[in-house]
Amino acid sequence: MRERFVGLVLAGESVSSAGRLLGVPVPTVERWWKAAAVGVPLRKGRRGGLVEPLPPSHGKSGRYLSDADRAVIQAGLAWQLTLAEIGAMIGRDKSVISREVRRNRGADGVYRAALADRAAAAKRRRPKPFKLAANPQLRARVEAWMGDGWSPGLIAWMLAVTAGEDQTGRVSHETIYRALYVQEPVKWFV
Repeated sequence: MRERFVGLVLAGESVSSAGRLLGVPVPTVERWWKAAAVGVPLRKGRRGGLVEPLPPSHGKSGRYLSDADRAVIQAGLAWQLTLAEIGAMIGRDKSVISREVRRNRGADGVYRAALADRAAAAKRRRPKPFKLAANPQLRARVEAWMGDGWSPGLIAWMLAVTAGEDQTGRVSHETIYRALYVQEPVKWFV
């Protein structure tokens, strides 16, 4: 009965009309939706059904799946939708869904969105060496200009002008601010 309800909502019926068609009270079908959708909010179209397809809610660059995308994948798998149907719901190809499920299935074979999101974030994280800690000559130039009272923005501009195409001889003002205020373990001022 729940699968029929989800199918009706995905086909464009409103939650209340799907409940009426099945003879189930609205509070019950809303509970079914919340339980099956794993936190995915019920987005309603003009006629009351789901907006089809759901607009993509990708990360900043559109390259990575978001936590909402992963929740839709989990719900779609629970509803036994095909990978192509799940992909259409979030605006991705079925191959993306297939790789996501294959990479992030648990040992028991069940895909869990929250665990997949944490695993993907951990895989994306790349510890990079702090540029001012790794380059003593660059650090010395920045230290000297900071000692003269220059702002991080002015220092970054001057480094860009003097370094030309040499990317190792320049640093952004954000990096200088991070060195000053965020990087407690890295002590680059001697």
